[in-house]
Amino acid sequence: MDLWRHAAVAMLGVGGLVSSARADKGERVDIPDAAPEDAKAARDVGLVLHDGNGHYLAFTLSDPTAGDTDTHRLFYGDGKTFYRVKSDRNVSGVGLVEWPIADARRGLDGWRSQLMFDHGTFTMRCRTEDGPTPLIAVPTADARKLLAKAVFKERRMDRRAFALGRDGSTYYYVDLAVRPANNTDFRLYLGKRGAAKRIKLKHSATDAEGTVLVAKEGSLRITADPLALQWSPKPSKKVALAVVTIEDNPELIFEELGVYTGKPFGVPCDDM
Repeated sequence: MDLWRHAAVAMLGVGGLVSSARADKGERVDIPDAAPEDAKAARDVGLVLHDGNGHYLAFTLSDPTAGDTDTHRLFYGDGKTFYRVKSDRNVSGVGLVEWPIADARRGLDGWRSQLMFDHGTFTMRCRTEDGPTPLIAVPTADARKLLAKAVFKERRMDRRAFALGRDGSTYYYVDLAVRPANNTDFRLYLGKRGAAKRIKLKHSATDAEGTVLVAKEGSLRITADPLALQWSPKPSKKVALAVVTIEDNPELIFEELGVYTGKPFGVPCDDM
């Protein structure tokens, strides 16, 4: 399903050379406000679920199990700030509806981050099929009071996996900013599993052939077709890296490398 795929080489086909004088940017990222019509719909509908521990899901449809999936939006937050989450809706049978929620850490297995409605009861399932978190509806009047003061944002996760290679037990990982479209805000991380460290980039270049990231420690070349990664600690030495596929290694990338430790993704499985 396209929702769960991470486009590891999405930028590799950009025509014309694009270079970045400041490839490394500040850590502070401003998440854009959600579309005003989506925030208004959530406030007007006032359908909010909570887990009893300060975590809330807000819908833009009064009956999220029915209606137009193209106009339906789902938000998750702490009651003060809500972030839009990307989700599908699947009707699995009479009285059973599922919303697989996009969570890069869960990979292609939609059931590992999934909101469920089973004959009148909502639950949230994370990581395993066992022990889902029960969710209950906030009374409409209380929900509307809560939402009236809330801020609605676009998706919170601001980075996506771009490429991953390995030499022995050392990983070379590249991610890219989610916004804006066609940006060149690359980051490069090197190290062992659980200890990958960010390497400051001097500059980067991207064209139809691929991407080159240059740092004091060396340069990483990522070619597009076929996908290949090459690390050069100095001009006279070139090391071909084993390609580690993005879509098959979500837990390695987003949990085990250490790159995103403690980073909230803005989805229910941050907390449940």
